[in-house]
Amino acid sequence: MKTHRLFPEIAIGAALTGMAFFAMPKLAVSSRAMAQESGSTATALCVVNRSGDELFFVARLASGKRISTTLSDQQQLCLDGDMPGQKGTISVFADENAYEGCTRLARTGTPRVLVDFVEFDNCTWAR
Repeated sequence: MKTHRLFPEIAIGAALTGMAFFAMPKLAVSSRAMAQESGSTATALCVVNRSGDELFFVARLASGKRISTTLSDQQQLCLDGDMPGQKGTISVFADENAYEGCTRLARTGTPRVLVDFVEFDNCTWAR
């Protein structure tokens, strides 16, 4: 079995028809997953959901550290990093069982804001 490029812990397989599939395991959410009232976001990888929909988000640092949860409109997910400017990705899916979604490169200290969700990497992000 191969592994997914962005999420190596996700096994990818191919059916006899040649169609690819994958299943994302359920992940535990830390106590700092929701809106940040305290602490520094300068070293955190953050995403804000302003799409108007409840969606499933995954924040992952290049080091492999990650967190995931479902966010309602106007909620924020932050993953603590080690330093400002650390590379990572933000992914968003319709729900935790969805196969397709959107992924965006991100850095700690610069929150990403999702404005509109459309599957197949066609989401709108605030600048």
